[in-house]
Order: sequence, then structure tokens, then C-alpha cells
Amino acid sequence: MNLTQIGFNTFFEQQLTTLNRENKLIGRIMLEHKHSYRVATEEGELLATVSGNFAHNAFARDHYPAVGDFVLVSKMPGEERAIIHQLFERKSKFTRKMAGSQIDEQIVATNVDIVFLTMSLNADFNVRRLERYLVAAWDSGATPVIVLTKADLCDDVVHYVSEVESVAFGVDFVVVSALDGSGLDAVNAYVCEGKTIALLG
Repeated sequence: MNLTQIGFNTFFEQQLTTLNRENKLIGRIMLEHKHSYRVATEEGELLATVSGNFAHNAFARDHYPAVGDFVLVSKMPGEERAIIHQLFERKSKFTRKMAGSQIDEQIVATNVDIVFLTMSLNADFNVRRLERYLVAAWDSGATPVIVLTKADLCDDVVHYVSEVESVAFGVDFVVVSALDGSGLDAVNAYVCEGKTIALLG
């Protein structure tokens, strides 16, 4: 695995001039569990925690790493463990309100390039919900693509497509059916090396 495969591009490369990379690896957060993280690096996956200095200077929840973040880590000699020292600036960020809080937000994922907004073409279709998904996608900084699923269960695809077009001006959309595979090639066209894709729906 190389860094390009996991989405490390020019946006992040430019930040290296302001970060102290001495004896450190670039990694990407793949999994978060409380304050432990699974980090993908060019030397394999490592289990990591933040350094004491990092924690001392983290004044808010969003100062800590989240899934999708790029970080600089130092690997512990002879172990598959590491210490997180620095966090790269984020290109995009999905958040949600924390339970019981009107202010605090929890970061769900960062540095997403494309978000597939999935909506089934059956009784569960809801254009107002799709509008909320679109707002969340645009607010995050990612590019939305609408994926309309279960076309094989729909008697009037054109009707639903017209509803989508009425609220999603200029947004790409794909109609798919897992049953016969129609539309899947169009979805796969968005999936390529170095791109990070999330699903919402």
C-alpha cells in the first residue's frame, strides 16, 4: 500500500512544509475507538494513541483525530503500535450533533471526496430527506452523487427522477438495480484509486 492509494494527495502534501516530519510516518485513521485509533501507513496498520502533548493542546472534541484524518505518527520500536503527534488540516468533514447537546458536534468522517446519497425507489422514497442529505453533503465539503436504488421495484422511475431533479440542481444521479446490475457501471465510474467515498442514506 502507498499513500496515494489511501487518498494522500496534493492538498495534504502541501501541508508537509509546516509540519515536523522527522522520524515520523504519515498515516490515515481507519478506525476510532474512544481514544485508540487504527492507522494505515506505508509500513502497515498500527494501533495508535495521541501523545501527551497532543492531548494537552486539544481544547475541543474536533481537535482529536477522526476516521479519515491524516496524521503524523511515530512507530514504537519492535511493536505494531504508534503515537499520534500531529493532525493534517481537513479537506472535508461530516459532523452530527452529540446526544444531549445543542452545541457540541461529533465528527463522523473526514476528507471524503464523494458522498453517495442513497435513496430507494419504493415506499421509502422521501424527497425532503434527500434535501437534508444534500445539505449535509454540501456542508461537509464533499461532492454529492445521488444513487437511486431498487429500480426493479419501481413502476414509475421517471416520476421519481423528476422529483430528484426538482431539488438537486446540477447534482449527478444514477439509477441502479442490484437485481439486474443496471446502473452499477455508472456507480463504479466514480470509484478510483485515491478517492475516498462515503455512503449516506
